[in-house]
Formats: sequence, structure tokens, C-alpha cells
Amino acid sequence: MRIALIHPRYNRGGAEPLGLLYIASVLRQRGFQDPQDFAYFDGSYVPSPQNTIEQLKEFRPDMICFTTQTIYMEDCKKIADWFRGSNPRGVVVAGGPHATIKPKETLEEF
Repeated sequence: MRIALIHPRYNRGGAEPLGLLYIASVLRQRGFQDPQDFAYFDGSYVPSPQNTIEQLKEFRPDMICFTTQTIYMEDCKKIADWFRGSNPRGVVVAGGPHATIKPKETLEEF
């Protein structure tokens, strides 16, 4: 299984997405050592979610995992919509502040 950990493009103050980094650490501990197994996509400083989508096309993930904040949910949704269209059996996972505070809305958005 190929897993993409995605930090969307909006970034205030350069804070690292600790949740995704913790997940990356656990994946490595569980044997996901090959760069083809999982990858981190930092969209913090790209002009649009389309840039992240282009990178994901090359990686071809089976699962995408987002860290979500309300301010960049639109970008997350664009990426998730593309992913579902290109991989109907793929899995979308959302965590982070938005998903924690608004779980029902997050499920509806994704």
C-alpha cells in the first residue's frame, strides 16, 4: 500500500504538521522504509493544490492522509476529489484541528 501524507498549501508561521510527522514515524517503525511505500507532500509554498495533485499523480497513492485546518479545507477537498476520481477504491483520511472540531462536517466535505 502506498500512502501519501499531505500538508496542504496554506501555512502561517511555518509550523510543521506534527500529526503527519508522528504518523510517518510510526509507519517507519512498522516497516514502511522504502520511499515508494509512503511520502510526505508539503504544499505549504506551492501556488495551488494542482501542484500537489501533479506530484500525487507520479506517486500513485492508495491512501491519502491530510492534516486539516478550516482555512485550507477547500484545497483538501480539491485534492480528495481528484484522488477519488482517479482511484475509486482509494482511502481518504482527514485529521488535524478541523476534523477534530467538526467531525460531521469533515465527513460531509470528504
